[in-house]
Amino acid sequence: MSKATEALATELLDLRRRLRVLEMQEPSGGTDPNAIHVNVAAEISAIAAKAVPIGADYLVIEDSAAGDAKKSVTLADLPVLATVPDHAHDGIAGDGAQISHDSALTDISADDHHAEDHKDRHDPEDGADPLDTEAPVDTGTANAIGISHNLNRGDHVHKLHDHAHAGVAGDGAQIAHNTALSGIQGGAAADYYHLTLVRRAHLITMINANLMLLTSSEVSQLRNIGVVTISAAQWAYLGALDQALAQADSPTFDDLNLTGSILASTALGCRVYSNVANVIGDSAATLLDFTTEISDTDACWAAGANSDKLYAKTAGYYVAGIGITWDANATGRRTIAIVDEDGDVLAQQINFGGATALQMSVVSGMQYMAVNDYVTFSVWQNSGGNLNVRAATVAAQHFCVGWLMRIA
Repeated sequence: MSKATEALATELLDLRRRLRVLEMQEPSGGTDPNAIHVNVAAEISAIAAKAVPIGADYLVIEDSAAGDAKKSVTLADLPVLATVPDHAHDGIAGDGAQISHDSALTDISADDHHAEDHKDRHDPEDGADPLDTEAPVDTGTANAIGISHNLNRGDHVHKLHDHAHAGVAGDGAQIAHNTALSGIQGGAAADYYHLTLVRRAHLITMINANLMLLTSSEVSQLRNIGVVTISAAQWAYLGALDQALAQADSPTFDDLNLTGSILASTALGCRVYSNVANVIGDSAATLLDFTTEISDTDACWAAGANSDKLYAKTAGYYVAGIGITWDANATGRRTIAIVDEDGDVLAQQINFGGATALQMSVVSGMQYMAVNDYVTFSVWQNSGGNLNVRAATVAAQHFCVGWLMRIA
């Protein structure tokens, strides 16, 4: 091979290598006039701009954690930087330090922003702009009237007139808790007392709590004190009231002056009769026996072994009575008596016999009786033989009827 041929072959080989490099740089086999190059200026700024970017817009990045491979991110995915150092608020380059909140702000007036803490700036002792002050003023000493637009203590001291609360002598004596207070209704020392605000608030709370327990009827009655229901001096219920005393209450009164009657929903006592004749032997005292209740509101009578007795089941004053009719007989006397559990005679009546007519006897008496005290009715006759006390009926109870009634 001649030298000329060898030189040509070498040149062709070099051209082929360059062509292969170009093919590797442009795999499509051609050029891309719209591509972005690493060595061409002003390509990004020439692209059409978006007026208002949003979070869904994309950016192209090279992922440093993945060998700088090309990847896309949205604006919303970008991290937020924590601080922005090295800047001043007026746009002039800073001194490299992060701005602090107590630094003066350029072009901001003192009326718009206090760069220093208000308290420290106006501290009366060491503030840059201290408030005017005076020495403390004795509260027992008279002071001149203050002036406006002044924070001096002397212009805002409240003078205590006439009395000093401490032991130091003022222009008057120390106030006592039972001293009459000027301007208070009544003004008497025995009626009104000095209270601290804390004690006064405690009393108001306590009074309000108790007032909540009152019914509307009770409140209405209290409002009538000295007007309708209650006199101001008595503090007791008077006249006809909407509120009645409960049965379990035990009020005490000195005197009761009644213009009407004492009414009770249930009277305590009983009324009984015998529907068979009681045979009374000659000259022998005999207790009348009863067989039937007409009424009994307190278990005062019971049939059986004690059917001749009327019991007090509630202590109090009782009236006992008996009414009987004897068979006709002209001989001798007839006696009827009310006898208590001790054998004492409460009341007695004596009649003489009648030849042709039935003879009626009625007697009653009153006595205090404790619980389970009782009365009996004893009859006696001396006609010379047996004599009957006639049997009673509902229509003719007076033939043999007894009663016991609590009155107080």
